[in-house]
Amino acid sequence: MVRRRMLLLPLMISLLLLLLLPNSNCILYYPLAPPFNEFQPFYYTCGTGSFTYSYDKNRGLLKAICSATKNIGSLLNEADLTLTFKGYLISPFSGVIKKLSIKYTLMGKLYVKSICLPNTFSAEASIEVYVDFMNYRVTLASKTLTLYYSGEDQYVFSDQYVSVYQDLDLNVFSGDRLDFSVIMVVRSIATGALEDYAYSFADFYSGSYGLRITLSIGYFENSYIVGSISASKGYIGDLIYLSGRLINSRGNGISNAKIDLYMDSMYISSNHTDSDGSFTFLYVIPSDIQFGKRILRIVFEGDSSYLPSSKDFNLTIPSFSLSSSYNCIRIPLGSARGIDVYVGDLYGYELPVQVTIGSVPSWLSYNVVGETRGIPPFQFHIDFTSYDIGDCFIEILAVGSDGQSRKILLNVESYVAPSYSITVNPTFNSVFKGSRVLYNVTLTPINGYSGVITLSVEGNPPNCLYNFSINPLFIDSYEKSVVLEIYASPSSIEGVYDLIVKGVDHNGLIVYSNPFKLEVKQGRYFNVSIYPTFISILEGEDALFYVSLTSVNGFSGYVSLEVLCNASYSDFFKYNFSRNPVYISDSNPVEIVELRVIPLSNLTGIFNFKLHAFSSSHNDSCTFSIEIRRLASIELYYVNWMYGYWYSEYRFLPYEAMGIIIKYQPLRNLTLILPNAVFGDFNVSLIPVSTDEDGLCKLIVYLNGINCPLGSYEILLSDDSGRIVGRNRFYVDGLKVYYIVNNDYSCNEILFHLTWSLNNESLRFRGGALQLVLNSTYGYFRSSPIDDFGNAKFIAPPINFNDSLKFFVYYVNSPFTIRSTNSSLSYVVIPFKRIQCDILRFLVKDLSFNINFKFYYSNGDPAHLELLLMVYCNDTVITKLNYKTDEDGVASMTFRIPFYKNFTIKLLCRDISNTWVSRLDELCDLCWNENIGVLLYVNVEGRFANFTLTSKSSFMDFNCTLNVMFYDEFDELFYSSSITITLTHGSIKFYTFSLPRRIHKIVLTVYAFGYEVFEGLWIDGDYSWKKL
Repeated sequence: MVRRRMLLLPLMISLLLLLLLPNSNCILYYPLAPPFNEFQPFYYTCGTGSFTYSYDKNRGLLKAICSATKNIGSLLNEADLTLTFKGYLISPFSGVIKKLSIKYTLMGKLYVKSICLPNTFSAEASIEVYVDFMNYRVTLASKTLTLYYSGEDQYVFSDQYVSVYQDLDLNVFSGDRLDFSVIMVVRSIATGALEDYAYSFADFYSGSYGLRITLSIGYFENSYIVGSISASKGYIGDLIYLSGRLINSRGNGISNAKIDLYMDSMYISSNHTDSDGSFTFLYVIPSDIQFGKRILRIVFEGDSSYLPSSKDFNLTIPSFSLSSSYNCIRIPLGSARGIDVYVGDLYGYELPVQVTIGSVPSWLSYNVVGETRGIPPFQFHIDFTSYDIGDCFIEILAVGSDGQSRKILLNVESYVAPSYSITVNPTFNSVFKGSRVLYNVTLTPINGYSGVITLSVEGNPPNCLYNFSINPLFIDSYEKSVVLEIYASPSSIEGVYDLIVKGVDHNGLIVYSNPFKLEVKQGRYFNVSIYPTFISILEGEDALFYVSLTSVNGFSGYVSLEVLCNASYSDFFKYNFSRNPVYISDSNPVEIVELRVIPLSNLTGIFNFKLHAFSSSHNDSCTFSIEIRRLASIELYYVNWMYGYWYSEYRFLPYEAMGIIIKYQPLRNLTLILPNAVFGDFNVSLIPVSTDEDGLCKLIVYLNGINCPLGSYEILLSDDSGRIVGRNRFYVDGLKVYYIVNNDYSCNEILFHLTWSLNNESLRFRGGALQLVLNSTYGYFRSSPIDDFGNAKFIAPPINFNDSLKFFVYYVNSPFTIRSTNSSLSYVVIPFKRIQCDILRFLVKDLSFNINFKFYYSNGDPAHLELLLMVYCNDTVITKLNYKTDEDGVASMTFRIPFYKNFTIKLLCRDISNTWVSRLDELCDLCWNENIGVLLYVNVEGRFANFTLTSKSSFMDFNCTLNVMFYDEFDELFYSSSITITLTHGSIKFYTFSLPRRIHKIVLTVYAFGYEVFEGLWIDGDYSWKKL
């Protein structure tokens, strides 16, 4: 992932390179390279094989030459050279890459020559050039010259300005990383039998030779339509404006593009976008449109550069319905019958509707109870009274304000039959809750009616009871009256109600009274209500409700609360009221109480409850419901970009990839809601996702870069209704760096351990992705990549640094650092100390050593060290001793070693401290070489023999034995002597013998530690010796 500002330079170069790309009317082109991001050489040589190469990442230039010569007496001679340009592009667009365009020039020569027996592989020269783009490979050149006989062969490359196109079909999204590389492999082999000669030469280096290459991609870019509609609901004749922009994946407008407008699947009109991609449509809702929920769709069919796209806008066309309680009524002559007329709402019709009743014959009259004009839904009642026999059809017509109309036909028939009428007085009355009201009901026989009639009341208010003083009652020739009593209970609902008395006789004849009204007024009581009445929660959550108790008409007293539910799940919920009972009064009329419902089991579904409030004089209740939804599982993973592995994780660094696995119901459309603060650079905040047949969904998102704020964040998951069905929390964190220094005798090893800043837990699963970098005056030095347990190792280079070592944490092979907090980078400072040494004493006598050292740092503080003294001869260790310095930095060493004539003493030191890096000052030499030996010179003057002994030792004093034998002119031994002499290194010893005879020959030997170290022979002035 690359920060956006890092794309500015490639984009500026892109503008220039686009002028050089091939023109095409079917595709967009985007340059890849040059410049390339990285160059890597790999080589292998054997025998006389040699190579030379050069490169220029900014020009896309590779030059290479390999040669190998086999002369008589040699076997295999080879030179292999692989040069690789690597690069990547953070895609600035989304779309489909359709083509890889390669322009290259390859100049060079392959040449082989050999002198050998037939059918003998003797020489080979080859060249391979290919381009890798994502999972595609394009071979540009592949040629091999091989000799199996004496002779020569050559092949010349002169490919200039060659264009190669590779068809692709690669879907990419903005922010995707597109990797590519150019590989050039040059090889020369000269081989054969011992007596053969061979020569191989692959030259792509000399003069104008070499490879020069340019890469670009051709693509179709995604298009998107963004816009708005002036209204989501419209009536016939309304003007609907649609406006928006056609943009590409980078948010830039697409100009002069043809776009079409459809109503559902029916074409309406076309338009072209402006220079910034904007467009407008004006749609007039026609009178013949089908009402209901419709879709206005704007469609871009795509063109030579952009992929198709569309945008849907929902438009609701409201309407209304017209119906009646009966389509046909029969009225006994002289009686009345009624119907209810209903005007229903369809899709939110909010304009007035006028209902008119068509003409009626003279033998029929009607009376309307209620309003015939209103906004749906509404209803009214029509009573018809017949005065003669007849049959007719009456049209009832409803016309909306937008011109829509509906009508029904009502068949009315009047016939001769005995009947009766019902009259109620008064036509309006009122009653308080908890009180009674009386009406007078009169029944009058018509056409000689006689029968038993049962009375009832229609439209009775809820929680109100009625009673007739006589019911049923018998009437014959005269009218009769009864009293209707209505009782309004304390739980009845206040308001004005339309009532009617219905009479049914023993033959089923139904007669309705005139309409009358009842107003129910409030009494002294209380109301209980709950908010909300429905809550949807996830598994493991509690539901919080607010209970409202209201005193009405001066109610005063304590009200107790309880929750009732179905017995099948009553034991699985716990109810906590913030107060219970609750006191309310006229001076404190409203009290709010919290009710927390706690599920005690993993239940899912919708559960209904009743909240019962009661006092000594009144009770009230209300209902509420809780939906407990199964919690979707949102599993978070760190995706190691080096290897593609997924690891369960809840802490992330900026720039990292987060893997998400959703487990929920199969085949569900969901929306993943990401916090924009940490995902907005590379992802949209709302990502539509879908589960598969197994209820799984897997995706990867990318965190913002270096400025991504650290902290705790939440990922939410909502279903297609917008409800939250899952959540998970994660942290964007920084790193702390800890270290331990292991100052060994031969090197300084630093072991780093990385932990999260917020909780100090070890960093896991980032193997290969991070490393620590030391920036010093001597250059950049990198640690090993971090392992999966947060550990990294650094071997300090053999440099005596002048200052402390400051390490920063970087992503591997990138310029991006890691932070420890929102304002500080993650780093660690390790002190560096130079160790200096003074030799206080260095005494050696006869292989016994007494040495004193003082070690101290450059600031004068004593150095506390472990010392390893090794004595070895010819790379064989003969003595190994361990010491430590005391608190003053002093080490005293007393030891003895076995005899070796030549030996070396080396003193190694390592700092005991693990908190700094220390190293012996380069001016301190703690290595000593010793050679135990003697030089002996002879001078004879007459009968006097003078001997001069010199020690060859560098630092040791030792005792030696001088053995001398003197011979006269007859070669007869006439005197011998053995003398012990102490030799001090760097000093000379003299010894003189006075002899009785003339000396003709002297034989001399010197022994030290029981070993002969010198042997000499003097004969009449001629002296020869041998050092042992």
